[in-house]
Amino acid sequence: MAVKVIASLLAPSLPVYYLVQVLQLAGWGLIAIAPIYYVNRVIGPEDAIKGQAYIGMSYTVASVLASMVGGWLIDLAGVPALLMMASLVGVAGAVVVIVFTERVEQREK
Repeated sequence: MAVKVIASLLAPSLPVYYLVQVLQLAGWGLIAIAPIYYVNRVIGPEDAIKGQAYIGMSYTVASVLASMVGGWLIDLAGVPALLMMASLVGVAGAVVVIVFTERVEQREK
């Protein structure tokens, strides 16, 4: 997702921007399944549903807050400023996930 936002910021024309939007498919494909897989691997079976519910809740809260802040930022500074901020936040989020995600060993079935 961070790569898509950065590529959107750097797209030199509308046709290139439309091509960049294809990255949205891969990004949402990963975001939709990766947290469920992670929760099922890290959290015990008795709390897996609760962990998945927290993930869903955090997506909802983050989407609402991002929409509100994004709209405010567009009104205040314009679309390029929004894309720059989204790029910075996306890269920061990717770093947080990479650094703080708990590593799990493969379980034998």
